[in-house]
Amino acid sequence: MSLETDGRELSISKRIKTHFTNPEVLPEFVLELGEGETCTVCHGVLRNAFQLCCGHHICENDINIIFGEKEEDTCHIPGCQIKFSKNSVFPDACKRREISKLSVYCSYKDLGCQEKLPWNGLSKHMATCRFQGKHCDKCGQAVLLSELEEHMSKTCEYRETQCFYCLENISMKDIENHQSSVCRKVPLNCPNECGVQGMPREQMNDHLIQCPLKKTVCPFSKHGCTFEGTKDQLDIHKKDMISLHLDMTMKRSSQQHESLFLELKTTMDKVIRENARIPELIEENERLQKETQANKISIQEMKKFLASNGEKVIQTGRLLEDKASVETVDKLKKEVITMKDTVLATNQRVTNIEHRGGVQAGRSGGGNSKEIENVEKQVGLLDIRLCELDLRLQLQETINFDGVLMWKIREYNRRKREAVSGKTLSLYSQPFYTSRYGYKLCGRVYLNGDGAGKGLFLSFFLVVMRGDFDALLPWPFQLPVTLKLLDQNGTNQHVAEQFLPNATSNSFQKPTTEMNVACGVPCFAHHSKLETDTYLKDDTIFLRVVVDCTNARTSF
Repeated sequence: MSLETDGRELSISKRIKTHFTNPEVLPEFVLELGEGETCTVCHGVLRNAFQLCCGHHICENDINIIFGEKEEDTCHIPGCQIKFSKNSVFPDACKRREISKLSVYCSYKDLGCQEKLPWNGLSKHMATCRFQGKHCDKCGQAVLLSELEEHMSKTCEYRETQCFYCLENISMKDIENHQSSVCRKVPLNCPNECGVQGMPREQMNDHLIQCPLKKTVCPFSKHGCTFEGTKDQLDIHKKDMISLHLDMTMKRSSQQHESLFLELKTTMDKVIRENARIPELIEENERLQKETQANKISIQEMKKFLASNGEKVIQTGRLLEDKASVETVDKLKKEVITMKDTVLATNQRVTNIEHRGGVQAGRSGGGNSKEIENVEKQVGLLDIRLCELDLRLQLQETINFDGVLMWKIREYNRRKREAVSGKTLSLYSQPFYTSRYGYKLCGRVYLNGDGAGKGLFLSFFLVVMRGDFDALLPWPFQLPVTLKLLDQNGTNQHVAEQFLPNATSNSFQKPTTEMNVACGVPCFAHHSKLETDTYLKDDTIFLRVVVDCTNARTSF
């Protein structure tokens, strides 16, 4: 047969269709397969054989495995090593017929069929085989079809039967264990042999509590007595064993006394060691008293120094209130850094003075302690003022005046757990503006959803805040808003929602408090979509608010 059509070679896949193929069912062969009947690649039975140029054979399914992206390969038989290409491999119909005629067992051999027949006749035989069967759905045992019903009703160990006592349906495999230890209706005899018989298991516990023959341990068991018996036997035992119980009690008391004596001795030794240190501590106290006197002058100088620094902080605060230019911000940053260094140095000096004068402060009536306490208060106020200036400076540096908010939320999983538990329901972003003298806005997000999105979605809202220039702006707020959850894979699969503010909504009127009621999208992003690598990476998400300021109007 020619392998060319219109001057081009047929592909291997097309050539396969023109040749005889082996049966689909893989059986158990009667004889062990020989070298010419197994694949040189997978070493299993040669199925739909293809011949190599060296004469060896491989299975049809192994062709793509050995070639992959290659055009050539080498025969896998040791000692052969002959190279061949895809075009040189061809289906061997004779070998396929030869393999199909190999003697095999019927697939129902385990059920009793001893038939041996050619592989290519197996499917036809199995269709009429009298040993056809299937596996039991409950126990998995292979059963003839003709015997399956009887197996399911009489012999399967997992078939259900009704408990004679409680009438519950239990599998035959478990019925014995059920009746011996589980069934609440099984009649039992009292284990104390008090004469009660045939009592249901569910009532036996109550009986054992009141049983006249129940066993009770001796009250002196904690002292070492091992007796156990009925109430009458216990009464006799306590009368007969008074002297033994007294000996046990005395022995236990003696052991406790020895233990307490050792503990007391250890405590006394510790007290003696501490008393030996008293003269040393007195000497150290006297030395610190002298140092405290010398520190009074240093404290006075420090007060003056703090007063001058406090004035600098006040002046810096006034300058920060004027946030008109970038040059001012840079200058204030340098002053804040200098002020931080000064406060840290001052705190260190106060700490040193406290360390040296701590003992004296407790013994000299508290005079220096009050002065140090005043200094600490001044340093604390200075720290608070400095933190406020630092926060205002950070806001000044990060504030945006082009109507765009880029919001990075770290520690997403922890914050979401807090939202689910009700600890922190929502988060607010830093403020941003539509222009330098425009509307003041911020974002608000509910990580566990709000309203219709609660528990399933991330809810995203815009909040109109009270700004410095509201009196000069047109109201209500009417600029188009776009909310986005940003894709972190670079494929631009952002989740976005756009809306135009409702002129009648109170959320977009001129604010009369610090911020209006938030308005946005309760069902913004489903958790199953948000919490994938596309949007959540390194436990961080990015949200973005864009206000279209193209048609923004002002009255100035």
